Amino acid sequence: MSTTLYTQRLEAPAVSAVALADVLSYLRLPVATPEVALVTQFMESAVQAVELSCGLGLIRQKWRFVAHKWKISLPDRKSFRGPDVLVRYPGCSIKEMKLARTPLISVDAVKMAGTNGLMEDIAPALYQIESVGQTVFLRNAYGADLPNPTKDRFGIRVDATIGFGDTPSTIPPTLRQAILLLVASYYENRGKGDLEMPQAVKTLLSPWRDVKI
Repeated sequence: MSTTLYTQRLEAPAVSAVALADVLSYLRLPVATPEVALVTQFMESAVQAVELSCGLGLIRQKWRFVAHKWKISLPDRKSFRGPDVLVRYPGCSIKEMKLARTPLISVDAVKMAGTNGLMEDIAPALYQIESVGQTVFLRNAYGADLPNPTKDRFGIRVDATIGFGDTPSTIPPTLRQAILLLVASYYENRGKGDLEMPQAVKTLLSPWRDVKI
Protein backbone atom coordinates (compact mmCIF):
# COMPACT_ATOMS: atom_id res chain seq x y z
CA MET A 1 0.00 0.00 0.00
CA SER A 2 1.41 3.36 -1.02
CA THR A 3 1.51 6.32 1.35
CA THR A 4 2.04 8.87 -1.42
CA LEU A 5 -1.16 10.86 -1.91
CA TYR A 6 -0.07 13.78 -4.06
CA THR A 7 2.64 14.24 -6.68
CA GLN A 8 3.84 17.36 -8.47
CA ARG A 9 6.53 17.78 -11.09
CA LEU A 10 8.69 20.68 -9.99
CA GLU A 11 11.06 20.77 -12.95
CA ALA A 12 10.45 19.35 -16.43
CA PRO A 13 13.14 17.56 -18.45
CA ALA A 14 15.47 19.76 -20.47
CA VAL A 15 15.03 17.57 -23.58
CA SER A 16 12.49 15.09 -24.89
CA ALA A 17 12.87 11.39 -24.15
CA VAL A 18 13.11 10.72 -27.90
CA ALA A 19 14.54 12.92 -30.62
CA LEU A 20 12.10 14.34 -33.17
CA ALA A 21 14.42 13.28 -36.00
CA ASP A 22 14.29 9.66 -34.79
CA VAL A 23 10.49 9.75 -34.62
CA LEU A 24 10.17 11.21 -38.12
CA SER A 25 12.57 8.57 -39.44
CA TYR A 26 10.57 5.81 -37.73
CA LEU A 27 7.37 7.13 -39.32
CA ARG A 28 9.18 7.47 -42.68
CA LEU A 29 8.37 11.15 -42.87
CA PRO A 30 10.70 13.82 -44.27
CA VAL A 31 12.30 16.27 -41.87
CA ALA A 32 10.46 19.11 -43.61
CA THR A 33 7.03 17.46 -43.31
CA PRO A 34 4.19 19.89 -42.64
CA GLU A 35 3.02 17.48 -39.93
CA VAL A 36 5.91 18.24 -37.56
CA ALA A 37 3.62 19.93 -35.04
CA LEU A 38 1.22 16.98 -35.03
CA VAL A 39 4.03 14.45 -34.66
CA THR A 40 5.54 16.48 -31.82
CA GLN A 41 2.19 16.44 -30.02
CA PHE A 42 1.93 12.66 -30.43
CA MET A 43 5.52 12.27 -29.25
CA GLU A 44 4.89 14.25 -26.07
CA SER A 45 1.68 12.30 -25.42
CA ALA A 46 3.47 8.98 -25.89
CA VAL A 47 6.26 9.92 -23.48
CA GLN A 48 3.73 10.96 -20.83
CA ALA A 49 1.72 7.76 -21.36
CA VAL A 50 4.81 5.58 -20.88
CA GLU A 51 5.93 7.50 -17.79
CA LEU A 52 2.47 7.39 -16.22
CA SER A 53 1.91 3.73 -17.04
CA CYS A 54 5.16 2.67 -15.35
CA GLY A 55 5.56 5.37 -12.70
CA LEU A 56 8.78 6.54 -14.33
CA GLY A 57 10.56 9.76 -15.16
CA LEU A 58 12.65 9.10 -18.25
CA ILE A 59 14.88 12.19 -18.58
CA ARG A 60 16.23 13.92 -15.45
CA GLN A 61 13.41 15.85 -13.75
CA LYS A 62 12.35 16.95 -10.27
CA TRP A 63 9.25 15.77 -8.42
CA ARG A 64 7.54 16.37 -5.10
CA PHE A 65 5.79 13.55 -3.23
CA VAL A 66 3.38 14.33 -0.40
CA ALA A 67 1.75 12.04 2.18
CA HIS A 68 -0.40 12.49 5.28
CA LYS A 69 1.78 10.29 7.48
CA TRP A 70 4.29 7.42 7.42
CA LYS A 71 3.19 3.89 6.65
CA ILE A 72 4.16 1.86 9.75
CA SER A 73 4.79 -1.89 9.70
CA LEU A 74 6.65 -4.58 11.63
CA PRO A 75 9.88 -5.95 10.10
CA ASP A 76 10.05 -9.58 9.02
CA ARG A 77 11.84 -12.25 11.01
CA LYS A 78 14.97 -13.51 9.29
CA SER A 79 16.94 -16.69 9.96
CA PHE A 80 20.73 -16.57 10.16
CA ARG A 81 21.54 -20.30 10.62
CA GLY A 82 20.21 -20.11 14.14
CA PRO A 83 17.31 -18.69 16.09
CA ASP A 84 15.14 -16.18 14.28
CA VAL A 85 16.50 -12.69 14.64
CA LEU A 86 14.15 -9.74 14.63
CA VAL A 87 15.66 -6.83 12.70
CA ARG A 88 15.02 -4.13 15.26
CA TYR A 89 14.03 -0.58 14.54
CA PRO A 90 13.04 1.74 17.37
CA GLY A 91 9.79 0.33 18.67
CA CYS A 92 10.29 -2.68 16.36
CA SER A 93 8.60 -0.75 13.53
CA ILE A 94 9.47 0.46 10.05
CA LYS A 95 8.28 3.90 9.02
CA GLU A 96 8.28 4.40 5.28
CA MET A 97 6.99 6.34 2.31
CA LYS A 98 6.90 4.91 -1.19
CA LEU A 99 8.09 7.26 -3.94
CA ALA A 100 5.59 7.36 -6.79
CA ARG A 101 8.15 7.94 -9.57
CA THR A 102 11.49 6.26 -10.35
CA PRO A 103 14.37 5.71 -11.12
CA LEU A 104 15.74 7.76 -8.25
CA ILE A 105 18.80 9.94 -8.84
CA SER A 106 18.76 11.77 -5.51
CA VAL A 107 16.59 12.78 -2.58
CA ASP A 108 16.89 16.56 -2.45
CA ALA A 109 14.83 17.35 0.65
CA VAL A 110 12.64 15.59 3.21
CA LYS A 111 10.34 17.83 5.24
CA MET A 112 7.71 17.16 7.85
CA ALA A 113 5.11 19.21 9.67
CA GLY A 114 6.77 20.20 12.94
CA THR A 115 6.32 23.05 15.36
CA ASN A 116 3.07 24.94 14.69
CA GLY A 117 2.55 22.78 11.61
CA LEU A 118 5.42 24.43 9.71
CA MET A 119 7.43 22.21 7.34
CA GLU A 120 10.83 21.42 8.84
CA ASP A 121 13.82 19.53 7.39
CA ILE A 122 14.41 15.93 8.48
CA ALA A 123 18.11 15.14 8.93
CA PRO A 124 19.47 12.72 6.27
CA ALA A 125 20.92 10.54 9.06
CA LEU A 126 17.38 9.58 10.06
CA TYR A 127 16.38 7.96 6.76
CA GLN A 128 17.66 5.63 4.07
CA ILE A 129 16.58 4.57 0.57
CA GLU A 130 15.69 0.95 -0.16
CA SER A 131 14.54 -0.54 -3.46
CA VAL A 132 12.50 -3.62 -4.37
CA GLY A 133 12.52 -4.05 -8.14
CA GLN A 134 11.19 -0.81 -9.61
CA THR A 135 9.75 0.25 -6.25
CA VAL A 136 11.65 2.75 -4.07
CA PHE A 137 11.01 3.40 -0.39
CA LEU A 138 12.27 6.11 1.92
CA ARG A 139 12.53 4.44 5.34
CA ASN A 140 13.87 5.18 8.78
CA ALA A 141 17.55 4.30 9.00
CA TYR A 142 18.65 1.37 11.15
CA GLY A 143 18.75 2.50 14.75
CA ALA A 144 16.89 5.72 13.96
CA ASP A 145 13.30 6.80 14.34
CA LEU A 146 11.58 9.20 11.97
CA PRO A 147 9.46 11.77 13.81
CA ASN A 148 5.73 11.86 13.19
CA PRO A 149 4.10 14.92 11.61
CA THR A 150 2.19 17.23 13.92
CA LYS A 151 -0.80 17.53 11.59
CA ASP A 152 -3.07 14.86 10.12
CA ARG A 153 -3.08 16.02 6.51
CA PHE A 154 -0.16 16.46 4.11
CA GLY A 155 2.38 16.22 6.89
CA ILE A 156 5.29 14.72 4.89
CA ARG A 157 6.96 16.12 1.77
CA VAL A 158 9.81 14.59 -0.23
CA ASP A 159 11.52 16.39 -3.13
CA ALA A 160 13.56 14.15 -5.42
CA THR A 161 15.39 14.09 -8.74
CA ILE A 162 14.51 11.14 -10.94
CA GLY A 163 15.39 9.88 -14.42
CA PHE A 164 17.74 7.60 -16.32
CA GLY A 165 19.97 10.49 -17.38
CA ASP A 166 20.14 13.72 -19.34
CA THR A 167 19.82 12.47 -22.94
CA PRO A 168 17.61 9.99 -24.84
CA SER A 169 20.58 7.61 -25.18
CA THR A 170 20.45 6.95 -21.41
CA ILE A 171 16.90 5.55 -21.60
CA PRO A 172 16.69 1.74 -21.91
CA PRO A 173 16.03 0.61 -25.52
CA THR A 174 12.76 -1.16 -24.64
CA LEU A 175 11.28 2.10 -23.34
CA ARG A 176 12.43 4.09 -26.37
CA GLN A 177 10.94 1.43 -28.65
CA ALA A 178 7.66 1.55 -26.73
CA ILE A 179 7.47 5.32 -27.27
CA LEU A 180 8.12 4.96 -31.01
CA LEU A 181 5.45 2.26 -31.33
CA LEU A 182 2.97 4.38 -29.42
CA VAL A 183 3.66 7.45 -31.57
CA ALA A 184 3.15 5.32 -34.69
CA SER A 185 -0.17 4.07 -33.29
CA TYR A 186 -1.32 7.62 -32.57
CA TYR A 187 -0.26 8.77 -36.03
CA GLU A 188 -1.81 5.89 -37.96
CA ASN A 189 -5.09 5.95 -36.01
CA ARG A 190 -5.52 9.72 -35.65
CA GLY A 191 -9.11 10.86 -35.72
CA LYS A 192 -10.46 7.51 -34.49
CA GLY A 193 -11.26 8.58 -30.95
CA ASP A 194 -10.08 6.74 -27.85
CA LEU A 195 -7.30 4.23 -28.55
CA GLU A 196 -6.17 1.21 -26.59
CA MET A 197 -2.46 0.93 -25.88
CA PRO A 198 -1.14 -1.62 -28.43
CA GLN A 199 -0.27 -5.04 -27.00
CA ALA A 200 3.29 -4.73 -28.30
CA VAL A 201 3.73 -1.57 -26.21
CA LYS A 202 2.27 -3.27 -23.11
CA THR A 203 4.72 -6.15 -23.55
CA LEU A 204 7.69 -3.80 -23.77
CA LEU A 205 6.55 -1.91 -20.67
CA SER A 206 5.64 -4.92 -18.52
CA PRO A 207 9.15 -5.35 -16.95
CA TRP A 208 9.11 -1.69 -15.92
CA ARG A 209 5.76 -1.65 -14.20
CA ASP A 210 5.80 -1.02 -10.47
CA VAL A 211 5.99 -3.98 -8.12
CA LYS A 212 2.92 -3.83 -5.91
CA ILE A 213 4.11 -3.93 -2.29
